[in-house]
Amino acid sequence: MRYLKKFLEHKTSIFNEEWFHNFLPEELEVITSNGLFNMKKNQMTMTLNLIRFSYVQYEEGEPCFLVFDIHLTKDNNGKERDSDLLRLNVDITYGNRMASSFTIEKPNKVKVVVYDGKDSKYDPENTFGFTDNSLEDLIKFFNAFGYTITMEDLEFIDKEK
Repeated sequence: MRYLKKFLEHKTSIFNEEWFHNFLPEELEVITSNGLFNMKKNQMTMTLNLIRFSYVQYEEGEPCFLVFDIHLTKDNNGKERDSDLLRLNVDITYGNRMASSFTIEKPNKVKVVVYDGKDSKYDPENTFGFTDNSLEDLIKFFNAFGYTITMEDLEFIDKEK
């Protein structure tokens, strides 16, 4: 996965934890059925094809962890170095439940795999989403991989759902 060695416009290696400290927001705001919660950046781990980072909060009656698992995959036999073949499989876990799972492909193709929120078949009464500012921060992070996704592409996890 040599094409991941230079990340963002600052040419930071995705295999260096500098991106975690410099390119992810210190806080994400989550909106649930119980209200608005500020999640603080917690930790990250990486393997060759998985990036995991988490946010934490300690308010009573609400899950304390928000975890992002981003699986890096290529849509070829692994011999080509074309970064346009990179696909991100993103899983968002809130507490002990999968809040959302989706894929991102070049240039801006987002496919929802699991949506567990308002009017979903899994938990139709539950609300889960991000404020506009937090969603913009996440979009900036995802676009650092070379995508061009917008707020409309991730409307299934915005504050309105």
